[in-house]
Amino acid sequence: MKLESFMGKWPAIERMPVGSVRQAVVEFIGSSDDPAMTITGDGRKRDIDEMSVHDRELRFRVSDRQFVTIVDGGVMTGTFTFPDGRSGRLVGLVAR
Repeated sequence: MKLESFMGKWPAIERMPVGSVRQAVVEFIGSSDDPAMTITGDGRKRDIDEMSVHDRELRFRVSDRQFVTIVDGGVMTGTFTFPDGRSGRLVGLVAR
């Protein structure tokens, strides 16, 4: 899958390690030559620090969390992990 397949806004739900849920928006902008990505949650917008695409798998890191997701059509599912080993789940739908 090419990076262009991920472009757009992905409203998402994050299930935190303690069981609470929060809304987030993962957004891909720019082009495959100059991609940019942000995640907004809890009223704070953060730039993505690192990103890699392998087939349908998208990995990215933002501040203290590492995300590993699979994109199938317009659905993104995956996990995120904190440095202390706690993990949560992410589910998002593309809204282009």
